[in-house]
Amino acid sequence: MTSTKEPLTSSSESARVKRHELLMAKYYVPDLGGNSTIDSPLAFILDRLDTSNALSVEDKQYLRDKGLFDLHQFVKYLEEHGKPNFSILRTKFERERKRVIRDNLRAKYGIDWVERGHMGKLIHLIEQIDKGGRFASADVIWLTNHDYFSLELKREFHRREAIACSQNFASNGDPWEAVNASSHYRKAVMPNDALTIATRVDLGRHLEKHLQSAICTTIGGAKRDLGRLEEALTCAQDAHSKDPRSFHPCTLLGALHYELGDFSLGDEWFQKAVERGAKSEGVDSELRSIFRRADKVKQEELRRHLLKIDPVRYGWVNRSKKSGH
Repeated sequence: MTSTKEPLTSSSESARVKRHELLMAKYYVPDLGGNSTIDSPLAFILDRLDTSNALSVEDKQYLRDKGLFDLHQFVKYLEEHGKPNFSILRTKFERERKRVIRDNLRAKYGIDWVERGHMGKLIHLIEQIDKGGRFASADVIWLTNHDYFSLELKREFHRREAIACSQNFASNGDPWEAVNASSHYRKAVMPNDALTIATRVDLGRHLEKHLQSAICTTIGGAKRDLGRLEEALTCAQDAHSKDPRSFHPCTLLGALHYELGDFSLGDEWFQKAVERGAKSEGVDSELRSIFRRADKVKQEELRRHLLKIDPVRYGWVNRSKKSGH
């Protein structure tokens, strides 16, 4: 007898659980922990509501006591009009669902403060990005102009551009697509991928010196990112020898000599880069990046060196000291 009763009991219990879950979903009731279990007063209230389309005064007071004000309003409307209005429940549910999605997206892409009038456009934009879409040029400009182009978004932008360029290179064999892909991978902090795509170009088949220099430069940059500084230095020197007029190898050489501790030689290469068209702002940005990554001893050496060159231009090294960076 025992063996025949247990399946029936189990089946009945399963049916109760399923009905309770359906009612919780039907009436948009959030998880209230122990107050929303199958044996809680709320479970029986929902069952009575669904069966009779009305609740007692005590039941309605219980809903208020538990903060289920939307459900209480729903019951009131049902009793007054004789028909349900689920929009009373859906509105808050959808609003909360959208808020959670919005907050999760902002956290994922590192966006803190958002101007009220920009929220709708921003969320729509990053929703499309989160689904895998590429960044439109106009969207990048808008994000940048309104200071929403976070580090996380920038990395994702460069990752997707890198993938697109890699696919173009695979389909048409254009070596400049590999150069662009490698550059984007580096900016996405994916140096191994940057090195892989760049080394797929057969330099023996491409005699144009500017292209050869660009490939050597991006390979050197990727190796620098991986901490292989001596190898990177060799690549940068090779790139400069192939195209002495390009500022890109000079910038890389300047950064590498700084990281290797030869600041004076680094300054010479940075100066050559500026003479060949590099912007001084770009050089300063490179120096800031080197400074941030350096340990405390190296930072102090850099601080003294840069302040000796120009205490106004490089005054940020003292501000970094005060802020602890």
